[in-house]
Amino acid sequence: MKVLMINVVCGIRSTGRICTDLAAALEEQGHEVKIAYGRENVPEQFQKYAVRIGSDLDVKLHGIKARLFDEAGFGSKKATEKFICWVKEYDPDIIHLNNIHGYYLNVDVLFKYLKTCGKKIIWTLHDCWAITGHSAYCDAVGCEKWKKGCWKCPQIKNYPKSYLDNSRNNWKKKRQIFTNVPNMTIVTPSKWLAGIVKQSYMKDYPIKVIYNGIDTSKFKPLPNDFKQHYGLQGKIMLLGVATAWDEMKGLSDFIKLSELLDESYKVVLVGLTAEQKKSLPPQILGIERTSSIKELVQIYSAADIFLNLTYCDSYGLVNLEAALCGTPIVSYDTGGCCESVGDNGILINKGDLDALINILNSFQYNDVRENISVKKYDLKRFRKETLDLYRGGYWKAKVKYNLIGKSVILGVAAIWDERKGLDSLIQLSKILDDNYRIIIVGLSEEQVSQIPSNIYVVKATNDVEELAELYAIADYFVNPTYEDNYPTTNLEAISCGTPVLTYNTGGSPESALLYGKVFAQGNIKAIAGQIRSSEIIKKESMNIDKNTAVAKYLEIFRV
Repeated sequence: MKVLMINVVCGIRSTGRICTDLAAALEEQGHEVKIAYGRENVPEQFQKYAVRIGSDLDVKLHGIKARLFDEAGFGSKKATEKFICWVKEYDPDIIHLNNIHGYYLNVDVLFKYLKTCGKKIIWTLHDCWAITGHSAYCDAVGCEKWKKGCWKCPQIKNYPKSYLDNSRNNWKKKRQIFTNVPNMTIVTPSKWLAGIVKQSYMKDYPIKVIYNGIDTSKFKPLPNDFKQHYGLQGKIMLLGVATAWDEMKGLSDFIKLSELLDESYKVVLVGLTAEQKKSLPPQILGIERTSSIKELVQIYSAADIFLNLTYCDSYGLVNLEAALCGTPIVSYDTGGCCESVGDNGILINKGDLDALINILNSFQYNDVRENISVKKYDLKRFRKETLDLYRGGYWKAKVKYNLIGKSVILGVAAIWDERKGLDSLIQLSKILDDNYRIIIVGLSEEQVSQIPSNIYVVKATNDVEELAELYAIADYFVNPTYEDNYPTTNLEAISCGTPVLTYNTGGSPESALLYGKVFAQGNIKAIAGQIRSSEIIKKESMNIDKNTAVAKYLEIFRV
């Protein structure tokens, strides 16, 4: 199978490493993988996966738009349109979204494609940006406006920072854009974030919790000379690590803490910019971001305690990294941090430096390093669960019917005869090449023996789930009927997000005009041309719930 991942970075930082870890696992199993990214450089070993979206200039212009007008996610239109053209050519089986914010993608353009592409979509949420009108870290201030609609965002000056508050309109636009995507599953790295999503406008999607994984072969206690190198012998080393340091990650709290501690302690912060290092007090040792896992592991191993003073975190991957290196943890009780700390550390209330100092003063420091057991967070487990998700549902159906790499054409009828256009489907099978597979549902035993071998036959079924499964994996539903009032099969296909190609017969065009295309009776060659054109036909839900029809009949009855 072909998998396309989309993330702001590739091979660096936590989300970038998550993508490349999955890519390596997929490649080992013989699958093809690309990672579309928007920012920063890609380490050499991961460049084989990398596809750049836009340019540095696109990112800069998008960032300016976000800063001035609070429109993060709504810039980079041309860059995204160009990227979508590439995606259509690449033609992946699965599209896996990660962080799509970061000033490199236009979400409106992207999701218009996702709603019509017929692909399996997985979206791993690493924060709350998708469900709010502005903030990625609504939990940091206890804001719950996103449940009903955002306004007067209390974090407008935080990422993505803006001078204008457009959160009300953003929330409405995101709700419209991010909902009603066929065949999309939401993944969260914590039960906490899953609970948040279940209260949002994205609650109707399937939601699965998959804890992020750590490569236990790399993250383990390592001998090092870190303290000697920086002259920290005899000091109690308190470590903080982040990919980007700001108020939300607790930078101010670390500075306050360093001023309250005596000289027996030394605070070390990893991931700072060169400018941030200059502004640190002398009690703090600042180290710039490192792309070397070995170097990071040595720093974790040197530390006496790992401190995670974050006000916003969906999971707290750094907690696991520290634990695997044998370093005890003290973390703020933020978001999903309680799930990553587990039995490997202590949780305290956000901002409670007095409690933190009491813990530090009473802590029994031990030079013996042990690899703390966090098997359930192992990278192998993470890879397996994610790959199982890739293969599940839509993918399993494709495997079940031997349709991997095939474009699927579906025909369904209770009784197949000349009136229903069986001959047209047989003719279509002779026109289309081996890249396509026709499935016909509802044939009798006698008819099965007369069907060409390149048509997959499913006998008449009363299993609604099986039928919905077939509709969902189909690229087109073809209804070559010569007589019909208003075929229910058209509605069934449309409900499953599958466009209809039908003859201009009776009431059949009434549904297909908006959700497919209509052709002259008998012109199966024109239908074949449409299928081979790869033109995207609108896929969206239609108000065809049976309760709506019942309600209209009841109105007539009352009259």
